[in-house]
Amino acid sequence: MPNNTLAELKFLASNVNDAYGAHQAAWKVVGASPTSGRHFHHDYNILPSNRGCLITVRAEARNFDKDHPLYNAPTIQTTYEKGTTLHFLLTSAAIIKEPRKPQRPCVTRHDHLGWILMHSARNGFCINSDSLEIDNEPALIAKPGRPKFSLNKARFEGCLTVTDTDLFAKSLTSGVGRHKGLGFGMLKIINN
Repeated sequence: MPNNTLAELKFLASNVNDAYGAHQAAWKVVGASPTSGRHFHHDYNILPSNRGCLITVRAEARNFDKDHPLYNAPTIQTTYEKGTTLHFLLTSAAIIKEPRKPQRPCVTRHDHLGWILMHSARNGFCINSDSLEIDNEPALIAKPGRPKFSLNKARFEGCLTVTDTDLFAKSLTSGVGRHKGLGFGMLKIINN
């Protein structure tokens, strides 16, 4: 197995219907870090009628023992040549951060377009703006013993072109954007 093989494991969590529950379910499957810090990345999709969710977890397979599900999970391609055009999907907690002002969620298409263009440049790809579809929905956060609240969940889908092979591979491994702990930021390549 190559040292940098990125494993991707998908599973159903039947009793989970919020971002925090998906986060906890991912930790239960993956387990504690073999070193320290973040050792996996995940996202989630709530199933119709809130009947659970589909969770996708990504991690470098080499970080796990041979009997761990991620060690033997299917791998995804992370290396693409500069100039390659791909169909993508990305969900994020897109925010605007301006000097000397509190951060605020992106709400308008203009805000979202600015966010994705800035982050794509930092992560080794550019966006075909004409192909870009943007949706917003609240992401429920239900931590036990605390009031429920929602984050603004932005969903970007369209075509991208790889501009930097190494940065793009890192974005597929580590995610895009600042907020990644509750299932945001996973860059997915569709129909490749």
